[in-house]
Amino acid sequence: MKNTGRAYENFVKEVTQAILHLQGLKTVEVKPSQFLPGKTLDESGNHILHEIDVHWEFELNGQNYRTVIQAKDWTTTPVKMFDMIGFYGIVKDMPGSTSGHFITKSRFQKGAISWAKAKGLKASELREPLKEEIQNRIQTIFLELHLISSNITISFDHEEWLLSLTDEQRTLLPPYLAIDPATAVAEDEFGNTLGSLDSFFKIPTNEFQEELSLEKSFDDPIFLQTLIQDIPRMFVRKLKAIVKMHRHIERITIHEPLTHILRSATGDESFFVSKVGDRLTVRRAEGLLPLPKRRTKQNKSEQDKKLGLPAWMKNIKKKKTTLSETGK
Repeated sequence: MKNTGRAYENFVKEVTQAILHLQGLKTVEVKPSQFLPGKTLDESGNHILHEIDVHWEFELNGQNYRTVIQAKDWTTTPVKMFDMIGFYGIVKDMPGSTSGHFITKSRFQKGAISWAKAKGLKASELREPLKEEIQNRIQTIFLELHLISSNITISFDHEEWLLSLTDEQRTLLPPYLAIDPATAVAEDEFGNTLGSLDSFFKIPTNEFQEELSLEKSFDDPIFLQTLIQDIPRMFVRKLKAIVKMHRHIERITIHEPLTHILRSATGDESFFVSKVGDRLTVRRAEGLLPLPKRRTKQNKSEQDKKLGLPAWMKNIKKKKTTLSETGK
């Protein structure tokens, strides 16, 4: 099946849209392959059309800004200076303020990079990252959360208050005083709310104890509503709390594999890309180390020396070369 390059162009469009969103240009729409009219006219006076793989544009203060992108799904063929010169011609023929970005799966020859820099073009490789580019970079985060919850039971010492009651008032008390410590609200002597009973206790969260006893004393008593009509409030000088703690462990995995890299060859920003299903995210790729030099014919012998190849293997190489040159 012939590779039309459309899938790669659509991927470049997705990545570009995500980068613009990351940079704050959330309203700018990236458009797919289209024919756009240039400034040059043909013999009939019509604007010559240029096929643009990906482009986006916006208007600011009455000025139209456009970026056109050449997306080449090349895996082995490097981008040559001739290719960059042709792309520059298209960029210059676009009306308004137009910038250009050449993106490929393969690499750029030195001349292509020099031409792009001289003419203000961007050149980037959008491909799977090399091992050297993602080593020591976090892709999966494992979180183990230790959550501590607590149940608190509060009792109060009200002997002093009972002694302050008259004999007649004591006869009005039921067998059990109708105060729920879980919902009771404390007040001062003037009726101002001080808070719920459990607010007087500070539960430690930095250490785990199955059961904890706490006590709180007051110089000035706090007052609680009793729900008894003839004895509306009682006062308390001491609270006691039994806290029972429970530990919960939750494990969370955040997985964001770095599936691609948009690596600039012209010194512009580079980005890591995570593409999982329909979800695509980008983040800036900072601190990238220089790429290892690709092996060429000139440095083969130097690498052979480093590998410590035996002399008989070198002789075989020489014989093969002699045979090919003589046509035998």
